[in-house]
Amino acid sequence: MFSDEISRLQALSKTIEYNEEEHTNNVIYDEDSYSYPAYITIDGFGNTYEYALIDQSNNRIENR
Repeated sequence: MFSDEISRLQALSKTIEYNEEEHTNNVIYDEDSYSYPAYITIDGFGNTYEYALIDQSNNRIENR
């Protein structure tokens, strides 16, 4: 269900290694940087991007 997936996305965190250090990012909600509102775990850190675009009018999620 769409609302269940939104709840799951909101609770995510992502740990990555960069320059021999670990960094943990919690998901942030961003309405300005992409064509749709997005839940972002990583945005450009270490040249890595991971986010989900939320198209609420069509109840659709596009992962990138």
